[in-house]
Amino acid sequence: AADPALRDETAVAEMQRLQEIIRTIRDIRADINRSRAAEKAKSLLRLPVANVRCGPATAALLAESAELVRILAGTEALNVNPPDFSLARSAARVLPDPGGPAIEIAVPVGELLDIDREKQRLRKELANLDRLIANSRQRLANPNFATKAPPNVIEEHRRSLEDLESRRAGLERTLEELHE
Repeated sequence: AADPALRDETAVAEMQRLQEIIRTIRDIRADINRSRAAEKAKSLLRLPVANVRCGPATAALLAESAELVRILAGTEALNVNPPDFSLARSAARVLPDPGGPAIEIAVPVGELLDIDREKQRLRKELANLDRLIANSRQRLANPNFATKAPPNVIEEHRRSLEDLESRRAGLERTLEELHE
């Protein structure tokens, strides 16, 4: 077993912060690739660029680990606190930053996606989810269903509704990220 006295809590926290940044950039790439697949476009193995705006402590940490983060995140370039940082026409995420107000990650998507077509696709998918959610809520609210269905079936429908609502929240977030 590891000696707890040798555990460096600062190093652990810094590594967790780097992992969260890497995971977030990968998640953005996965979202972009899902959208590209819907457009029948080739998936990206690497993003052209990821821009990060953060506090000084996180900026210093990223500067020390830039090459590693760039490789593990799957991006050609990693810009930390660039002067032209913008969320316009970007897929973006915000993470808490213990060394500052927030860590903002933005991946410009103007060259990677047809943004208008992607917004239209997301709105259509949201409308479909809204219909499914309404039907599921109506079924669960139906007294006949609640009294006649076995408890495991009712629980399955509740979990299904939660999954639909979670998917809807994710799609709304993605739609909001495509800032103009």
